[in-house]
Amino acid sequence: MFKSQFLKNFTITRFSQRIIVNANEPSLGLQTALIIDNANGKITEQQYQTAQIEGETSLEEIQASSIIGIYQGQIQNYLLVCKKCELVAQVLKQKYYRIQSVAFIGLKQELDKKIHYNEYGQLESIKDYLSNHFYFSLNGNPAQPLQNAFKNNKDYQEFLWNTHLYNKFQDQNIQPQWYCKMIQGYVGQIQSKLGDEQIKYILISRKCRYQSGTRFHHRGINDEGYVANYVATEFIIMVKNYCLSHVIFRGSVPTFWKQKGITGNVKITRSEELCVHAYLKHFDDLQENYKQISCINLMGDNTSESILNESFKNLVEKNQIDGVNLVRIDFHKICKNEKFKQIDSYIRASDEQSIVYDCFSINTTNQQINSLQLGAYRINCLDCLDRTNAYQSRLCLRITDLLLTKYQVNHTMDLLFMIEDTKVSEFLNQYRVIWAENGDAISQLYCGTNATTSEFTKKGKTTFKGFITHNFASIGRFFNQTFIDSTKNQIIESYLHGISNQKSQLQIYLQSQVKSYCKFQKYKLFALTWNVNGNLISNLQKDVFQFPQDFIPDFIVISLQEIIELKAHNLIGHNPDIVNQWIQNIDQSINFNGDQFSLIQQENLVGMLLLIYSKKSLVQLISKISTNKIKTGLEGHTGNKGACVIRFQINDSEITICNCHLASGNSKNKRRIESLEEIHEKAFKQQMKSIDSSDYTVIMGDMNFRLNASQASILELIQKQKEFQLQGNLRQAEQCIIKLQQYDQAYEAKEKYPLQEYQEACITFLPTYKLSSNYTYQTKKPQQIPSYCDRIFIKTNEQSSIKQLFYKSIDRFESDHQPVIAMYIIDAKIIDKEKEKNLIQDFTYKSQQLEEEETIIDDQQKDEQGTNQQINQKTQNKKGLFQQLKDKFLK
Repeated sequence: MFKSQFLKNFTITRFSQRIIVNANEPSLGLQTALIIDNANGKITEQQYQTAQIEGETSLEEIQASSIIGIYQGQIQNYLLVCKKCELVAQVLKQKYYRIQSVAFIGLKQELDKKIHYNEYGQLESIKDYLSNHFYFSLNGNPAQPLQNAFKNNKDYQEFLWNTHLYNKFQDQNIQPQWYCKMIQGYVGQIQSKLGDEQIKYILISRKCRYQSGTRFHHRGINDEGYVANYVATEFIIMVKNYCLSHVIFRGSVPTFWKQKGITGNVKITRSEELCVHAYLKHFDDLQENYKQISCINLMGDNTSESILNESFKNLVEKNQIDGVNLVRIDFHKICKNEKFKQIDSYIRASDEQSIVYDCFSINTTNQQINSLQLGAYRINCLDCLDRTNAYQSRLCLRITDLLLTKYQVNHTMDLLFMIEDTKVSEFLNQYRVIWAENGDAISQLYCGTNATTSEFTKKGKTTFKGFITHNFASIGRFFNQTFIDSTKNQIIESYLHGISNQKSQLQIYLQSQVKSYCKFQKYKLFALTWNVNGNLISNLQKDVFQFPQDFIPDFIVISLQEIIELKAHNLIGHNPDIVNQWIQNIDQSINFNGDQFSLIQQENLVGMLLLIYSKKSLVQLISKISTNKIKTGLEGHTGNKGACVIRFQINDSEITICNCHLASGNSKNKRRIESLEEIHEKAFKQQMKSIDSSDYTVIMGDMNFRLNASQASILELIQKQKEFQLQGNLRQAEQCIIKLQQYDQAYEAKEKYPLQEYQEACITFLPTYKLSSNYTYQTKKPQQIPSYCDRIFIKTNEQSSIKQLFYKSIDRFESDHQPVIAMYIIDAKIIDKEKEKNLIQDFTYKSQQLEEEETIIDDQQKDEQGTNQQINQKTQNKKGLFQQLKDKFLK
């Protein structure tokens, strides 16, 4: 129906110092030229005649269909434009275009792919990414369903994929006709005759940009209430003089869960009480537009899906929301062997509900609104792909039939009954194709292959080709999961967040002013690290978790190593039984005097286990939990050495806890330092946020730092310390501890990245390794030298305060290591959003003033060239004063 085209709406001319954009399309209503300063990125509008400078040489001229925005790179910023596009649909006066190719125009230089290969490669990957399943509109917001566009009550920012790119235009009050708004998903249109009427049918699927990565990297819900593979699908019927619109949703099960490994086992990652806030937020957002929400859960009874079924059911039943109901339909059981017709009776059973939900309807002649959509269906399966595609296509066809009946479009067919018949209706043939394309698009975005059911949807029956396609799609998904998805996920992150690793001036300014727009609440954080040497230890309440009344913590972080023996057969796979036994023992110990603490999050890697506990009364303060693990054993191939990491927020302060188990041996200190650097480099790499960028970062564990001295000399110092301690000569006992630490390999590590940025309290205890019992050290082999292997380090950002209450070891001898504990008082910030907003506005206003002043000074310099030395000197002095004022403001 439509052809690819270069619209040539804009002519972009690149000069050495600036870029000039001229609008060629009269319908845009633009009478000015757009000027982008290459040096400072400032964007202005000028009359076309005044924008030209005599003698200025053009470096490049590009024709563009639309302007997407300004993309932040590491070397420079880029003007991102759509070059080639295709008109795919028109709804009333609004046209939808599919992007086919894009271009990055550097503001400072043209990239040399040999010199700037990293950034060049990133941009090429983003080009490929943006050339599939992205759509824009020049005369409206493509993210808005018709109902919201006419009522103008919600802009659906979550479905716009370039707000972070065009906000620089908004900040500088540039007319909105200069830039487009862009969605990801699918847009298609068909036109056919049904009965006696011509009917135009448009299908628009809008994928949410939050929680938007690939299948095995993004599952479930996030703290803001957005779920993975969250898609709003709107079908629009234009018939007679009516325009009808109905919206349905799909999205992952709204709880915190993940799916890992070849078997794809489902794991619930947060307790039910920690899911409630996000769950309620998710449905609150849905009910902002549709008061009645019917959740259709299509999952079955197999082990993985039954866990999610139970979690979803409990959330709905225990947190009743007026207007939200849950319906469970085991799709695979009902439609075995792709007998999709079996599901139709369930769809027809909801006819009454569909009639009540109604649609948005407008008279295209007089623009009068006839009705509003009052309710919506929310459909999910495990991936929200194949089963959801099949169910939605049939449900929407049934709703289409009900709406056509309501608006007296006469036809003699039961559309749902005839959906698989390829001979009765050209409308149904086209309908199946457009819905198959929609399913393929959503599937390609989430897992990299077409939908497994698309061939059946198109043909209305199972064919040999469909059988082959189904199996190839399944194999392709496994391949992508194993080899492709991580890279694709990084590309998505790069596009959404930029590839700059530098903090912006605004971020630096806000961090420096944090005390002016934040309140602070003090909390006690207790940390324990213990290498348990393969032992399952209980009764920890008497000493390890024995808290005096004034030292009861608010949060507890527990870092264990070697919860299993590190033998070859234990280095592969997970150890859920021992993990659960340890959690049970710790739960009993820390709640010995009452049910005070809840387990917030856990992460484990072979023998490492990291646990985060919170007082039950403070659980609601925890948010934005994420986990990661890094293998450093056998050059990164096994997890006997490495780290488990958990990042979370208390109020608005971010805390990262890292449980390390580093290489053992007196001669392996270089490897230990390299492993720490590797952990910092790899942890949360996909989030493009370093491990130590949090307000508080704690690194602890069996770090295996040894004492560089002979066994005899170390044992002698230990013996002297014990004797002085018994005699009450505490000063001399302390001197022995100090002398022991002079041999500590950790000093070498503290002089290098990353430990040079961390702090450790003074050690006042004897070496915690290698013990037999009652401070008797194992000394059968000369290389068995008592050492300070078990450590706790902490790093805070410049504006975060901390007070350490203690740092000590505990006399427990079940292992050859002793447990080490620490207690901190931290300040968790609470952001006053209104004050923060005012600060940002103030910063933006002053920055613009400074930039304007700088431009005036630069212009004066150019005008004054060729004059005497005195005038030049005055200009330099003036600019020097300006720079001082600018530096003072930024600092």
